Amino acid sequence: RASTATRASSKAKELEKLQDQFLDIDVDDRDPCIRLPPCETRKGWALQCDGLAVGYGTRTVATCAIVDLDRGFRCAVLGDNGQGKTTVLRSLAGQLPPLGGVFRWAQGLRVGLYAQDVYTAFSPDMVAEDHLFRCAREAPGQNPPRQEIFDLAGALLFGPDDLKKKVGVLSGGERARLCLGGLLLGKYDVLLLDEPTNHLDVETVEALADALVGFPGTVLFTSHDRAFTTKVANRLIEVGDGAFSLFPGDYATYCAQLEAESDGQAPPPKAEKPKTQTIAKPAPDKSKQRALERLEKRVAELTAERKQLESELSTSYDARKGQRLAALLPELEQAEAAWMEAAG
Repeated sequence: RASTATRASSKAKELEKLQDQFLDIDVDDRDPCIRLPPCETRKGWALQCDGLAVGYGTRTVATCAIVDLDRGFRCAVLGDNGQGKTTVLRSLAGQLPPLGGVFRWAQGLRVGLYAQDVYTAFSPDMVAEDHLFRCAREAPGQNPPRQEIFDLAGALLFGPDDLKKKVGVLSGGERARLCLGGLLLGKYDVLLLDEPTNHLDVETVEALADALVGFPGTVLFTSHDRAFTTKVANRLIEVGDGAFSLFPGDYATYCAQLEAESDGQAPPPKAEKPKTQTIAKPAPDKSKQRALERLEKRVAELTAERKQLESELSTSYDARKGQRLAALLPELEQAEAAWMEAAG
């Protein structure tokens, strides 16, 4: 029979082991690190667009003459809201049929899309970790180690308990991050990312930027995050005034040009005119003005509804609200495009 001293020594060792485990957990609270699975790396062109026209239904939002993009570039798609950035990405992903012209991806390239509303397509009964493992399993080549999948999930703010939850109880933000994780595990050669930094904290945004910079494939993305775009983009596509084309400079040049154009829009000082001079002003087109006001009101209503839905979905998911958000996004983009066209 063990002596009291022996039992005490054994208990002390067990307690020491438990303390070491707790210390390991505390110390392991490091910055997130996202590792993208490798994809095929080859030189040559990735995307060719020739006279491509994109839009919804019969309404053309933007067209291009020729846009060619080589493999390995990380291309930011830039422009004001309503100009057609999301429409361009959805068209290149094959979700929207071209309204004119053609585009083609190089043979063998696998293209994956992350869209702002894609998380609404999840089955509510799906378990979160099952989605990640399925995406990794369906990707070509050897499956990544389980720990890499868990590491990616952790970088996207999913703890062990979160991964056991059904999608139906996840918030809209959690669903969006889960969808992004599945896309990153898919070993796609081309990543099309529409506002990928939404629903991510600052550290995870930085980790995603680092991962994309080290990604050997091709990336096209939209983002309102200037720091993220500055770090990731080494090529630019500008969308505006019904057209899209490659921008000849870098992102710093693009921002400087926008600021210069903004400064140039300031009204010039009014010159003094002779008192005898009379300038006739054209009569305002009241019908056009009323149409513009209606469009402006519609854009404001849809924008307010979108913000309300995103706020509600970020805390708790509701299928009906998710479906409404999915339908609202293209509706808002079309309304913004119509408003910009009428205002121009």
